Amino acid sequence: MTGATSKSIELRLRPDLQTRSRRTFRRLMPPGTIYVITNTVNGKQYVGQTIKTITQRWSEHCSQASAPRRARTALPAAIRKYGADVFTIEAIYELIATSMQPDLDAAEAIFIELFQTMAPDGYNLVHGGRGGARSAEAREHMSLAKQNQSQETRAKISANRRGKIHSPDARARMSASQRRRFERDGVSSATRQRLSVASKNRIRTPEHGARISAALKGRPRSPETVAKMKATKTARRGTYKKRVVSAETRKRISLARIGIQFSADTREKMSAARRGKPWSPTRREAARRRAYTHSVDALAKMSAALKGKPWSAARRAAHENSRRAAGTDPVQEHLWDVA
Repeated sequence: MTGATSKSIELRLRPDLQTRSRRTFRRLMPPGTIYVITNTVNGKQYVGQTIKTITQRWSEHCSQASAPRRARTALPAAIRKYGADVFTIEAIYELIATSMQPDLDAAEAIFIELFQTMAPDGYNLVHGGRGGARSAEAREHMSLAKQNQSQETRAKISANRRGKIHSPDARARMSASQRRRFERDGVSSATRQRLSVASKNRIRTPEHGARISAALKGRPRSPETVAKMKATKTARRGTYKKRVVSAETRKRISLARIGIQFSADTREKMSAARRGKPWSPTRREAARRRAYTHSVDALAKMSAALKGKPWSAARRAAHENSRRAAGTDPVQEHLWDVA
C-alpha cells in the first residue's frame, strides 16, 4: 500500500484510552474486520467488512443464500450453486478506532481493488464502502431483473408508490442520481425511440391533464429554456410542412382551438409576427373558405374594426384587381359612392 493509503486506515485511539490494553478496548468496542471469502472450485473471491465475528458473518451469508426470499446478489447465488462447503473465509485486516466506519469503508475498497474481486472476476458488486458505484455486470443483472417482473408485481409496486410525496431533499438526490447516470452511460438512439413511443402512446385522463396544466401555468421559463424551445420549433418547421395531416386530425385541432381567448398582448405579438408576410396559396384558400362561414355577428365586428382605417397601397391594389376581374370599374364605383 502507499503511504497515503496506509495513513487513511491506521489504528487510532482516544488519548484517554491509549494506556488501556488492547483486550480491555475490545470489550468497549468490537473490532472492525475486513474478510475474504474464497470459492475453492473456481478461485473467485468476495471481500467484505463486519464488526461481528467471522463465524457470525459467514452464518449470515449462508442464511441469505437459503432464505425463502433469496438474495439475487452474486455471493448468495454462488453459495446455492456450489454449496457452502467449498467456500473458505478468513480475516485479512482488523481495525479498532473511535470513528471506525470511514476507515472500514476505505480498507474494504483497498482490498477489493487489491484482490480484484469485482464481478465478473469475483463476487463483489460495488467498489467497497457504502454507496459505492456498481459494476457494469451488476447494473446489467439489475436491469434484467426489473425487465422480467410480472404484471402483477408491477401493479403491486405501482400501488405501493402511488400517492407518495418525496421531500425536496429526496427529489434533489434523485435528480442528481439520474443526471450522473445519463452523464455516465448517455442515452442511446434506441432508448430515445422507446421513450418517445411510450410518451406518445400514454393516455392521460382529463384530471391528469388539468393537473399538468395547472402546474405549468405561471411558471417562468429561463432565457436558456426559451431559446432552446425556439430553436427546436424553428428546426421542425420544414418537417411540419412535409407532414400530411389527415382531415380527422385537422378537425380535432380546429375543435380544440374553438373558444380560445388570446390576451391583447398575445394578439399583438401574433399580428406583428404575421405582418408583411406573403400568404401561401393554402392559407389564402383557407381564408377564402372561412369568408363564407363567418357569422353575422363576426362580420359586424370585422366591419366595425376596419371602418376609418386607411388602406395600404397593397390592399388598394388587390381590391382594384379583384374589381376589374369581376367586371367592375373601381374608379366609377368610387365616383358612384361619392355621389
